[in-house]
Amino acid sequence: MISIPYNTDDKSRHLSERIPLFLPSFIFGLFNFLRMVCCFDCLYFLCFFEIRHGDDCLLSSDDSFDEYITSYSF
Repeated sequence: MISIPYNTDDKSRHLSERIPLFLPSFIFGLFNFLRMVCCFDCLYFLCFFEIRHGDDCLLSSDDSFDEYITSYSF
């Protein structure tokens, strides 16, 4: 009888063994993405609220939010 050794390569692992390793990183990445989007939304709202009331902010009244996001460097 021929015995086949257990292959520890990731590709040969069963899906149920890979999901528990993948799920936490996926949830953490999704949480960070949503946090970034919400942060930009709040910044957008707060800046234009301040512009309407004459206060200075990161955005000037002629800048668009899309231009601000593309020029923002992490």
